[in-house]
Amino acid sequence: MECCSYPLRHANFPLLRLYDGFFLRPDVTLLPIDMPVFRRATVLQAMHDFATVDAIHLATAIENGCQIFLTHDDRLVRCTDLTVEMLH
Repeated sequence: MECCSYPLRHANFPLLRLYDGFFLRPDVTLLPIDMPVFRRATVLQAMHDFATVDAIHLATAIENGCQIFLTHDDRLVRCTDLTVEMLH
């Protein structure tokens, strides 16, 4: 959702198609957002004042056993429930 909103807002349809293609690749796994994810996201949001979508992303990674969370958002390194690495 987050990566696709920018190209959609700016009518950058070639970039939007690239993202769509990436998420449709057979080697990309989309993880479920279920009640345990929402519970964890609520705690993360309350503890760290994360935006809702950021808390959901982090909680999804945590609840599904991801080892590393890659981001450009330096605020997310406050989450210590998994390894958060900054992309430069």
